[in-house]
Amino acid sequence: MWCSVSLLSVSLLHPALGCNGNGDFCNLPFTKYTFAGTHNSNAYDLDLPDLIKEDIPLVDVNNILKGYYENHDLDLRQQLMFGIRAFMVDLCDPPDTPGAGPFVNCHGPTGQAAVRGKFEDDLDSVTEWINLHPRELIVLSPDNIPGGAGTRWEELMKTKFGGLGTGSPCVEIDGTTDVSSMSARSAVSCALIRDVPNDNVTMGALVDLNLRVVVWPVNWRGIFYSTYDEKIQPGATSERLQTDFMAYANGEKWGFPGRNHGFLFQVLGSAAFPSFAEWDACTNPMCKAIALDKLKDDLALDSVKTMSTRLNAELLQDDTTPHEYQSEETCPEYACGCLGYRSPLEVAHQKLIENGHGIQAMFVDYPEVGEKSNVVHVAARMNEANLRHLRGEDEPGADWWSCHWQPVTAISTSSLLVIFCSLYVFLMCRYPDHWGVWFWGQVRAYKARVAARKEGEERGREEARAYLYGEAQGAGNMDMSMPQQIPPGIAPIAAYGNPQADYAYPAYPPYPQQPQGKFQKFAETE
Repeated sequence: MWCSVSLLSVSLLHPALGCNGNGDFCNLPFTKYTFAGTHNSNAYDLDLPDLIKEDIPLVDVNNILKGYYENHDLDLRQQLMFGIRAFMVDLCDPPDTPGAGPFVNCHGPTGQAAVRGKFEDDLDSVTEWINLHPRELIVLSPDNIPGGAGTRWEELMKTKFGGLGTGSPCVEIDGTTDVSSMSARSAVSCALIRDVPNDNVTMGALVDLNLRVVVWPVNWRGIFYSTYDEKIQPGATSERLQTDFMAYANGEKWGFPGRNHGFLFQVLGSAAFPSFAEWDACTNPMCKAIALDKLKDDLALDSVKTMSTRLNAELLQDDTTPHEYQSEETCPEYACGCLGYRSPLEVAHQKLIENGHGIQAMFVDYPEVGEKSNVVHVAARMNEANLRHLRGEDEPGADWWSCHWQPVTAISTSSLLVIFCSLYVFLMCRYPDHWGVWFWGQVRAYKARVAARKEGEERGREEARAYLYGEAQGAGNMDMSMPQQIPPGIAPIAAYGNPQADYAYPAYPPYPQQPQGKFQKFAETE
């Protein structure tokens, strides 16, 4: 009775407490929630194997091996703090106790794997974190583990999360489970997914019941469909991955024929395993030189971190990125159409949910790298879309302003400019002593400059005339009535019939040798 009342009271607080950071997400069925996850989540700080017998000149072997073996710089707790909520791990048996003993963290092919400590020790930090965050739900999944170790995996989950270490079995959930009849656990507990849950198994129900560690079994590949493809992932590019994702979204590639299911999008690329066999086999310097050149060519492939930096930036855009990607849906009530999406993966997600499918999780390597990228942001936006689809709501549309701001701005700016100019002209003419001081001052200054220029030109002409005709020396005005046809000082040739033969020319004043009058100062400065 009291457990039911307690569960009801907590359920009423969904909007305030939230599920994985959002109160509305509590209403989503588990199968319609998209998790932000990491691939090979425990592949960090690994002890690298010794694959060569000697050092190779000019080659940092450990750096090359790290580029293949390691998938993360952040440990599990740091990934939780970043926002990761789904973890897929590789586990191995201890070398001295194969088939038994505690799992160790590892990554790599059998016999050449890099290893690091006990996995159960890493889970201690996860337990501590999840106890400090009572409304968070996580997923733990085995990826590559030793054959026949499925029971040991479930026993480990029961030991760590079965009622806060009490050893209680994980609650098993399948397609017939009715969580409404369950009682809330007093401590963090685990839920083991045996088959695709029905829609009454919501995120809110699992959180309220304190079943906040959802465990996938070893055979999870029969429940959820992974898009990992050995023809796609090695050296993957964003174009190749997006084409593959859209093939699933458009029904060109199928997961499980005949039923709806959740996809696990593997947004990652894998590096080639470095082989030093040819180098080790060489016994003479010439052979080693040839092997070294070939090795460098083989190792020119991108490391996992380099690929993740590129793929995250191109496929997992954060919330600051513009809405650049469009799907084929329409938003008739919006004048400017649909708002669009920030990531191309959201377009594939829209097509999947329209066809009754979904994305259960997106798995990445190095989630913190990549310019303006964040898988957590993408997952949150997908969950908002999942919620809209569940409620039958339309996708967000672009507001009216988004496609009309350019013409409105152009017309408004021009109109305001004309209005302000007209108002200023009116005030300037109506109140010249207040609004027109500067303008009329400029007009008067311009007129004064024009008058001064004319006065200067007239004065210059007068002085030039005085200089040329001797006025500067006080001489009389030259008689210009008779045209001067013969230069002064040259006697005319007397000839019969020449009307000017007896003409007496006036005496001209001598040509001044130095500038006179007002031109004296100018000449001296020259």
